[in-house]
Amino acid sequence: MKKYNLVVVGGGLTGVASAVSAAREGLSVLLVERSGGLGGALNNSLVYPFMPYTTKLKDGTKKYLSAGLFSEMRSKHDKYYVADNELHFITEYFKFALDEMVMESKVDVLFHAVLSGVNTNDSKINSVILTTKSGKMEIESDFFIDATGDGDLFYLAGCEYQLGRESDGFCQPMTTCFRVSGINEEVFYKDIKMMQEKYKEYKAEGRLSNPRENILMFAGIGDGVIHFNTTRVIKHNPVD
Repeated sequence: MKKYNLVVVGGGLTGVASAVSAAREGLSVLLVERSGGLGGALNNSLVYPFMPYTTKLKDGTKKYLSAGLFSEMRSKHDKYYVADNELHFITEYFKFALDEMVMESKVDVLFHAVLSGVNTNDSKINSVILTTKSGKMEIESDFFIDATGDGDLFYLAGCEYQLGRESDGFCQPMTTCFRVSGINEEVFYKDIKMMQEKYKEYKAEGRLSNPRENILMFAGIGDGVIHFNTTRVIKHNPVD
C-alpha cells in the first residue's frame, strides 16, 4: 500500500491548485480524478465562460481577485490560444495547461478512479479506497483534501452535512449547457433583441418554463459557435 503526504480527491481547478501548491512545498501528492482529464465541470460539463474575476480600484487600476495559481493556469492556456477576452477559453487547451502544471510539480495523477470508501480512526482519515478499472486499491496519507464538488470524501468519512437550504431542501438550480454551431453570427447578433423579446413573451404565455429572465449566451469558442446556458430547478430529497 502506497502512502502519500497528501491525497486530493477531485481534479477540478481547486483540486489541481491544491495538489500543485502542496507539491511545490515538497509534499508527495496524489491527485485522484474520476474522469479521464483534469478541469472538473469545466472539462466534463461544458461550464463556460469564467465569471468576472477582476475589480477596479479607486485609482482606476484593475485588480485580479483570482490571481496566483489561477493566473498561471490562464498563462499556460494562452500559450495555445489567446481568447478575445480573459473570461473566454478553449476547454481542450485548458486541459493541456492543467496537465502541464501537475507534471511540472511532480504530482502523481490517477485518472478513472472513483472514491468508494474511507477508513477512519478516532475521527481521523487514515486511508481511502479507490475503485479503478484494475480493481480496488487502498491509499494511505497524512492529509486529505475533498475537492470532489459533491463532498464525497467528507460524506464517506461520516462528517455531518446539510443538503440544500434549511427551509425546503432546494439547492442551487442546475445549469444545462449546450452549444450550437454553423450559426451566421451577423444575422444572429442582429436578431438577439427580437429573440429575447420572444423568449419573455413565450414565458408569459406559458409556452416556456424556465426561471431565467432571459436567454443566456456566450461566444468566444470559435467561428459560428454559440454557447447557451439554461436553468432547471430541481428539489433534492435527502436520503435517510
